[in-house]
Amino acid sequence: MLQPGKWWIGLLPLAIMWIAANCIKAYAVERDIATPVGATVESRARLAQADIIAPEVKPYVWSAQSDGRTITLGGVVPDGTAKAAVLAAAAKAFPTATVDDGTQIARGAPQGDFEKVTRFALDTLAQLVSGKATLSDQTLSIEGIGQREVTIETIARDARAGLPSGFNLIVDGVVPAPVQPFTLRMEKTAGGISAVGFAPTIPARNAVIAAVRNFNLTTIVDLKLASGLPTGVDYSAAISYALGQLAAMKTGVAVFTDGELSISGEAADTSAEAALARLRSTVPAGVKLGVLDIKSSQVQTK
Repeated sequence: MLQPGKWWIGLLPLAIMWIAANCIKAYAVERDIATPVGATVESRARLAQADIIAPEVKPYVWSAQSDGRTITLGGVVPDGTAKAAVLAAAAKAFPTATVDDGTQIARGAPQGDFEKVTRFALDTLAQLVSGKATLSDQTLSIEGIGQREVTIETIARDARAGLPSGFNLIVDGVVPAPVQPFTLRMEKTAGGISAVGFAPTIPARNAVIAAVRNFNLTTIVDLKLASGLPTGVDYSAAISYALGQLAAMKTGVAVFTDGELSISGEAADTSAEAALARLRSTVPAGVKLGVLDIKSSQVQTK
């Protein structure tokens, strides 16, 4: 027989079943959501720990360029340690300049001490008024305008101690500092001959030295490399002409200044006029004559 007053007792099992079903559903949803999120987090963690391999480049080129105010770094470096070392070397070599770093990390660096060769390049670049250093594989090329007394010879001398083993140096592009005026003074006395001043290139300087030694007199030579010779002036022709005139004189002085040549002294014969005529008739093209003061020989004739 039914008891209407206790109908709610039947609802209790239904409520229990409804709650259990929702709990099971919620767990499944959380599991489905958590699994891909967890997998993504774990995957990203593994990616962060993975080594990223830098690209390999050939030729392996690094460069540094300076205008005296800014030092610009470009090309590639082997790793972060080398990059930091290059930046430190640039800051030390150019303490008052702005360092603009555009280098990238790449594999393929040449064998040898990369940090030492770039440090040598930066130290050398600091000796130039302006210039550029380029390291291509194992060849270091430096070009620019040197400060006073800085020449390809001084750089080559420094390289003997500063350039690491395995690297080659090319400095043909380094131009000596300009001088004004560009002079060379040559003097012949009874006991010797001297040449003091500037030469534009090493071959030109060597030619002067060889010509002076041909006098078979005691020689004094002090020739420094410099730029600043006026355009169109044939230095070698002018100096060869001047020394030829001195050879034909008893004593004399020839001064070459910015393309102009002045000669004074005592003729080897008794006729100053003959000496002057010879001097004026053999002037090479491009040489401008300045003051000519030739005296007749003091040799007494009988």
